[in-house]
Amino acid sequence: MREGYKKTEVGVIPDDWDLKTIDDVVFINPESLNNATNKELLINYIDIESVKTGKILGTKDYTFGEAPSRARRIVKFDDVIVSTVRPNLKAVATVKENIENLVCSTGFAVLRNKDNLCSKFLYQYALSDIFTSQLVNKTVGSNYPAVNTSDIKGTYIIVPPLKEQEKIAEILSTVDSQIDDTEKLIEKSNELKKGLMKKLLTKGIGHSEFKKTEVGEIPASWEVKKFKDVSKINQGLQIAIEERFKEKSDNRLPYITIQYINDKNNKDNEFYIENASESVICTEDEILMTRTGNTGQVVTNEHGVFHNNFFKIDFDRKVLDKDYLVYYLKSRAIQSLIMRYAGTTTIPDLKHSDFYRIPVVLPSIYEQKSMSKILTTLDKEINEYKIKKEKLEELKKGLMQQLLTGSKRSI
Repeated sequence: MREGYKKTEVGVIPDDWDLKTIDDVVFINPESLNNATNKELLINYIDIESVKTGKILGTKDYTFGEAPSRARRIVKFDDVIVSTVRPNLKAVATVKENIENLVCSTGFAVLRNKDNLCSKFLYQYALSDIFTSQLVNKTVGSNYPAVNTSDIKGTYIIVPPLKEQEKIAEILSTVDSQIDDTEKLIEKSNELKKGLMKKLLTKGIGHSEFKKTEVGEIPASWEVKKFKDVSKINQGLQIAIEERFKEKSDNRLPYITIQYINDKNNKDNEFYIENASESVICTEDEILMTRTGNTGQVVTNEHGVFHNNFFKIDFDRKVLDKDYLVYYLKSRAIQSLIMRYAGTTTIPDLKHSDFYRIPVVLPSIYEQKSMSKILTTLDKEINEYKIKKEKLEELKKGLMQQLLTGSKRSI
């Protein structure tokens, strides 16, 4: 045992720290509305769907008489709310402002700190793996795994001296603020990109003369054609499980499925195919688009054998720049058209003929490349912000493990 440390039910902590239960140091669900509450009382309601990790996404306005029956628990400034359903998702948040008549669902436990426990420390601890893993071990039910108030009361909390709690909370809150600021930059840049895409794809750069077309008003020098005039598409293959390989080799290519694209960190989605024909192989310089299911998802920079759920778009490179075409396919107007053509059945399905009748707007290649360059520069900026956010989240995760267990002391 490291000198100055002791072993506890949740691991090794400093000798001068305490291990308590939540019930020892926290008021749980301290206030609730009862049936005698005035039915005309206006409340701000937090439902289960409104809380993600560290965030309250919004509230809903009701009179108490019209509110859902679960709108009962009173929440005050600095309270911490913890979802009792699927605790592994960490639907935990703290109330950062005074909101009149704030009420949350009984699907939350409301935690209010007692004396000698810092509310901001309590919030950070409720977000930690130490706290979450204890709740997960107590969950009951497979379809609706949940814990109850008694389970939370008996959960352990590591309690440093108050001054150290405050310092730990200050350090972790500083990283949270940096993450929040980076998220705002990502949101702001995405909004800018959305507006810029719409403007560039309809007005172009520096035009003064416009004409009306089937896709709306566009610069007079632009053309409008159909995809049948400038492209050819083909589907991939549905390859049987027994023909897929888990091992990579020189004569095998990755099998590109929707699952593989959307969750590349999951090794269960990784397969390799050999002896495929050229028609179902795409290169990094080609464009894939989902034709069924999540119809209209555009995929680039992949080399492999593509699934039957994709179209490979072989386009006329004399009249279409690849990057411009990618942005065009991702635009809101074209995505809406794709979904309309794919139908509103349970599984939307875009037919070859429907893709071919989609209009494609053709500025000059030079202007297409200029527009793509503007949008690509903005995409790089957004990606840099995302990388920064990921690094900050990794930093926060490491600091939480060190600071909340005392393996690294803050003072």
